[in-house]
Amino acid sequence: MSKQEKYAYLLAIAQRYAGSGRVEKGRILDEYCRTTQTGRKHAIKRLRFIKRADVLVSGTGVAAQAHANSAVPKARTGRPPRYAADPVLFAAIHAIWESAKRPCSKRLVALLPVWLPHYEKDCGVLLPRASRALLKSISAASIDRLLAATRKAQAEKARGLSGTTPASEWLRSLVPVRTHHHSVDRPGSVEGDTVAHCGGSIAGEFFWTLTVTDIYSAWTECAGVWSKLATGIKAAIISMQARLPFALCSFDSDNGTEFINHGLHLYFANHRPVIEFTRSRPYEKNDQAYVEQKNNSVVRQFLGYGRLDNPALEDRLTTFFTGCWRDYVNFFLPTLKLLRKETVGCKT
Repeated sequence: MSKQEKYAYLLAIAQRYAGSGRVEKGRILDEYCRTTQTGRKHAIKRLRFIKRADVLVSGTGVAAQAHANSAVPKARTGRPPRYAADPVLFAAIHAIWESAKRPCSKRLVALLPVWLPHYEKDCGVLLPRASRALLKSISAASIDRLLAATRKAQAEKARGLSGTTPASEWLRSLVPVRTHHHSVDRPGSVEGDTVAHCGGSIAGEFFWTLTVTDIYSAWTECAGVWSKLATGIKAAIISMQARLPFALCSFDSDNGTEFINHGLHLYFANHRPVIEFTRSRPYEKNDQAYVEQKNNSVVRQFLGYGRLDNPALEDRLTTFFTGCWRDYVNFFLPTLKLLRKETVGCKT
């Protein structure tokens, strides 16, 4: 079919499409897509454009009429809102979300039933039965819609900067690239990364957070390191190793000089039993997805994006990371875990 024939066909079915129900609209779309070999989403957009323009025959005023109609507020259609109309429910979700340091909606869904009794006790608010029923049925997508305006208003203006300095090619050759991401079946295989608390500039000296996350259990340990020196990173890793509730069997890092150096390489190689030391591919953050997600959901949500350049803060950071913060993150906050992978055809 030519473009003119397709457009004429579109105009012919537009009136029938606009006056049909959900099921009939689906049949009309199937018919149009089969006849014109057009994608379904594209067909929906074209039919919606015809509906806004209120044109059932071709003419030169289509664009002008569509522009005029677009200025008219569109009345809400579909089901009435279930959750936005309940201010008590929204207040509970918002308060728990803030108290949990703004987790993503999927984690918040798992967190709400456990935290709700403590919210009611501490705030003296007893949710009605209807609100409780809605809370049990709410989905992550609905929470995203409820919190969209709040997240936008509270979004941090500053953003973290990357301070990774690539190690030399010769040093990188000593540390193999990890390729067995899928074969971890017990605790002990961890990923490590650093987060810069530099504010808006990486000039000068400031604190870095070393984050270590176990791939199997998502157990997370952190430590504050001044100026990201290789000796400080090594000392922090040794200190973390003593605190881990499991034996460390492998350590995976990025290609920065704070990790890829002689001191750390010799420590892992001479340790008994030997700790396997691997690295990710250069410029491939997905190779360290487990620890990268903790950089935001754990470190940034607690410490923000401000600059920490006072050496006197070292004791406070150590007390914070090894005390209540450690228990709070690992015992009181839910985490996402990949349960399985299914391969259908060529897609996983």
